[in-house]
Amino acid sequence: MRIPEGKRLWLFDLAHGNLKGMPVVQGFIKYYALAGKGTADVVQDIVFRTSYGVDGVQLAKETLARELYEFAAMDFEETRTISEVKAIVAAVRAGHNVQIAYADPDDSFDPLVGIACY
Repeated sequence: MRIPEGKRLWLFDLAHGNLKGMPVVQGFIKYYALAGKGTADVVQDIVFRTSYGVDGVQLAKETLARELYEFAAMDFEETRTISEVKAIVAAVRAGHNVQIAYADPDDSFDPLVGIACY
């Protein structure tokens, strides 16, 4: 069975140390997690469907484990639920002013500036 081009390139880059951060996680989710597969399947594909050798397998395993762990440990900000977003949209469409809490750490805080209403 032939490996699709995008997956083949992702495996190559993973096994050769060319990927770091989110591209590792995104590739794993796209090519494996969404298909109900796990990290062992990545290793199996490298071992049986490529010629990247033991070093490539080891590097891929270490990189994948590290990046997935770091992703899982990330502290994501709270997000709105779809119900909250729908309520905000409905209120704006009905002509109500809606004040939405928003914080941007790059903006300087000025207590004299009001929060925008939409």
